[in-house]
Amino acid sequence: STLFPYTTLFRSIANNTNVFAEDPLRLFRTFRIAAERGFEIDKGTLSLIKENAAKAHKPSGERIQEELKRLFRAQNTACYLQVMEDLGLFKKILPKLADQKTCAECYYGKGGVWKHTLLVVERIEFLLNNLKLCVPEFYKELEPFCKDHALYKMAAFLHDISKPETAKMK
Repeated sequence: STLFPYTTLFRSIANNTNVFAEDPLRLFRTFRIAAERGFEIDKGTLSLIKENAAKAHKPSGERIQEELKRLFRAQNTACYLQVMEDLGLFKKILPKLADQKTCAECYYGKGGVWKHTLLVVERIEFLLNNLKLCVPEFYKELEPFCKDHALYKMAAFLHDISKPETAKMK
């Protein structure tokens, strides 16, 4: 079984050079390009990304934001987000995501709010791609508001960012 829904491999080809240490923005760019092109990222490249994940906070916020916006515009965003989290890319830039994994496991099951968040991203992507199928009586009225898929998928991704903090208040 593969981590990605695709078969074409995306691989870092630099010899004797750690391309991710030289430019940590490539940590995010790898996923953005793979998502845009529908590529699976090869295991060696994933290992290099994991080794360099601690550098994920080094590029400017604006550059990271642009790579993430483009990732959210692509298809199958949730599978790439899961792998990015598994490799530790969000620890420095969105540390609150880590707490979601153990929050509300009694309600959402193993993976807690994080699992729920990825499912919401998948479902909003499905809805946006299948508006006519999902809401046949209203899709024409909704279409003008649903053009920016990245915005809706980002909102879905961040909708429970503070859930672990607020759940502790009960």
